Amino acid sequence: MSCDPQELLSDAKCFQCNLDGILFDAVEVVLLCAIRDGTSVECDSNWLISQAACLLCTIPVGAFAAVKLSILCEINGCDLVESIADSSCLDCRLGGAMNDAVDLVLWCAIRDGETINTNIDALLEQARCLLCVIPLGMLSLVKLKVMCDIANSAGGDFGISCDPQTLLSNSAEILSRVPPGLIPETKILLLSQIMVAHPPVVCSDAEVDDWVTRAVANTGNVSAATKEAACQFITAIKAVSGLRAKIKRLNLFAGDDYVHGAGLHNFGAVQVPLIKDVGSLLDDNLHSDTISSTYAENVGIRLTTANGFDTGIDASVSFSVNDFHYGIYSLEANAQAANGSGGISSSDPVNHTVWMKIRSGGTSQGVIGSFASANNYANGVDASGKGLYLMTRASAANVQLYREGVIFATSVNTAGALPTAPSGGLKILQLQNQGVPQDLMIKTCGGYTIGTGLLAADQLALYNAFRAFQVALGRNPL
Repeated sequence: MSCDPQELLSDAKCFQCNLDGILFDAVEVVLLCAIRDGTSVECDSNWLISQAACLLCTIPVGAFAAVKLSILCEINGCDLVESIADSSCLDCRLGGAMNDAVDLVLWCAIRDGETINTNIDALLEQARCLLCVIPLGMLSLVKLKVMCDIANSAGGDFGISCDPQTLLSNSAEILSRVPPGLIPETKILLLSQIMVAHPPVVCSDAEVDDWVTRAVANTGNVSAATKEAACQFITAIKAVSGLRAKIKRLNLFAGDDYVHGAGLHNFGAVQVPLIKDVGSLLDDNLHSDTISSTYAENVGIRLTTANGFDTGIDASVSFSVNDFHYGIYSLEANAQAANGSGGISSSDPVNHTVWMKIRSGGTSQGVIGSFASANNYANGVDASGKGLYLMTRASAANVQLYREGVIFATSVNTAGALPTAPSGGLKILQLQNQGVPQDLMIKTCGGYTIGTGLLAADQLALYNAFRAFQVALGRNPL
């Protein structure tokens, strides 16, 4: 596609014949949604109008500008607003030229492959800088030029400055050749061609696809944004040689829990592990007769009564005591007298135990095998209580406890073995002693991992992936 103004003018006239008034905004929203969601479009005005029709039935005319800005922010990773109702807060702060200026800031970020500041005040400040240099009547034309740059590029850094003076100069020819009345049509034409020629690259992974399928089968759901975040998570894991093979079970506690309530499997997507190489198909609710936790995807899961999840893993069968790891992502920095993040003890609870406590009585500890002696397990004073807590026993030398990617405590030596059946599977958010609940993790949690022993580089990569996922879901990881 050429960005020659005369050709743009000619191509845009067919849109002018079919689009009128508010249809411009509705069609632009259709195209922006396609960019955000990675879906394909047809560069045909009739098709675009048909897609826009339903939007006109639900979105008030005055809300279109804010909705468009909302979608642009999502494309750039801001997620400043999530719905039409939320868009009204932008309407309170943006108006007239400021609307166009913020729009231009976002399009420049898309063109140059940059992530913008997520704060609306920072966006407004960048927009004010543009308004100091670019005349009001030029904003739409400048935006047209930026979109033209995108349409003619395959992606990445296009080497074109977003400096206001440069943008102003680049837009001069368009100003002289494209009548103001055709600017909306030309903009829609460009958006269509961007989508047809350069559809967004959406992360793809077979394990994530399978997780979504299983989540839906358990009466849950996974949004496109959460699926993308999970795909980025698993991609980061697989980028580290051998790390994915060491993770045998992992749950991100994400997705929708539509049926959240009493029952063994009434937590929708939340109790569906992303990785399930060992253990049961789902994380079984240990307190199935009541609603015993609170959950919101952008917050995490938190117990309210004697609850927890059973992974169905017989540790003594699936793992070796000198080749094992267990981790929990805590999203809450509270301290409690008893705060077992999970684990299990069998008939010899002192010597056959998997047990981790997070900031219990001011200390955190990790037991893999025996706690007959203080030398056998990792234990340290802890003023935090928040982040990824991961204990690993990668050899007979020691048990190591990591917090937020950094080694936190190390045992002097090791002893004991992993717990055996019939005491049940490894527990999450609850410690059981010979089948009897002993300690609970009354903290908001953002996932867990179980597998074979991890090296320092392994656990750091796992922490970074976990933390990025929490951020992507809007949780507070630190």
